[in-house]
Amino acid sequence: MQKSYQKLFEDAVNEQAAVVGSEAARDIARRAGLIVSPSGRVTGCREAPQLVLLRLVTAFTKTGSLRALSICAPLIDEARRDLTLGKRELNGAAETAICDKLP
Repeated sequence: MQKSYQKLFEDAVNEQAAVVGSEAARDIARRAGLIVSPSGRVTGCREAPQLVLLRLVTAFTKTGSLRALSICAPLIDEARRDLTLGKRELNGAAETAICDKLP
């Protein structure tokens, strides 16, 4: 897992702990696919960070809390940046492949 995601996930879990309690926040994070220590430290993801993010946002915001959504905002921004960079890389690879086929 990228270091930026790890820190952002950890921050989100700790912020959510202030809302729902530490144990509940860690349980939500674990169900979303994060590996969380008993102290609340995020040590990894069981799946792609973007998928875990979607699950975490869904779980955190089920109550309709705007604070929960704002807690996840940095994670959403990071995922958006990754997707934008990935799309640029794919477009660049496609352009290279097309150019390679030109005479």
